[in-house]
Amino acid sequence: MIISTFSKRINPVYILVGGAFGGAIPFFMYLWKFPASTQTVAQQFVHTRSFLTWIFLLSILFSLVTIILIPGWKVFHELYSSVIKENSQWNVVGMLVVSVAIYLGVFIALNSLSIQVVDLPDSDFMGELNARFAAVYIYALLGLFLVLFSIILVYYMAEIMSNKIDLIKDNKKELSVFIQECLDYRNLLQVCLIIAGILSSLATIITSAFFSIWKEVGVFTTETFPSQVIIVYGLIFTLLLTLIYAPTYITLTNVGRELRDTKYPLDIDALEDTMKNRKMLDDLLQTNIGITENLKNGIFTLSPLVSGLIAGLLGFK
Repeated sequence: MIISTFSKRINPVYILVGGAFGGAIPFFMYLWKFPASTQTVAQQFVHTRSFLTWIFLLSILFSLVTIILIPGWKVFHELYSSVIKENSQWNVVGMLVVSVAIYLGVFIALNSLSIQVVDLPDSDFMGELNARFAAVYIYALLGLFLVLFSIILVYYMAEIMSNKIDLIKDNKKELSVFIQECLDYRNLLQVCLIIAGILSSLATIITSAFFSIWKEVGVFTTETFPSQVIIVYGLIFTLLLTLIYAPTYITLTNVGRELRDTKYPLDIDALEDTMKNRKMLDDLLQTNIGITENLKNGIFTLSPLVSGLIAGLLGFK
């Protein structure tokens, strides 16, 4: 399978149109005929200094999700079609469903906890606001789940490729295709890491900005809702992202090492040439890059936590 959909779909015109359309949605949701309520708390909410900052952050989130949705789901479909040819469809679907359940469970728990910590006013305006906020979270989850699903499917593809090494090791044409696929999946995995990190970061900062608005309204203070809550929020998403990414990265790296060991097993009588060939293949497949170094290159995996810290420092408490 050749992952080519991104390169075909992600072009300047598509990014401009998709980004502009997605970015306009939050402004339409929160500025046009909003709020419908004339209650004092509603007017205070939309006239705070943090309100437009919050809308701007939502605009960035919607732009990114809109840009990745079409090419992302096409890549997901390619991966899914390839995986179920070699695996039971129910096993794959079951894994995806479990992943969704875990993330939704954590997400709902975090939101329930924040609601218990902060007693927001119960009014018609809150119903109006919650309906729009639900739409924001659903749209964001479409993008986040797309990326997480792709990471999980790359894991399955790595297992499938591992089982094919003995069959293609002596066929130059198939071996060349195999190596290119390894590199394609590695690049896709890195792209997914970066996108998931950005989405999680934006979710953390947007949540910070949302509570910052209520702080300006006077619903709570720094003492009643400390910045540590937002930091923990970012930390949890960082851990979840890393726990999904790490097994896939390790499995994909092991495929490259298995290919190296199979193609160039250690030969004491020709050790120098063997080590040279093994190193060449390691460099090509990037198997000599450890997960720690790769996470440094894809620093965005830590960005939810970092954004939580930044949000706290900037006063989104």
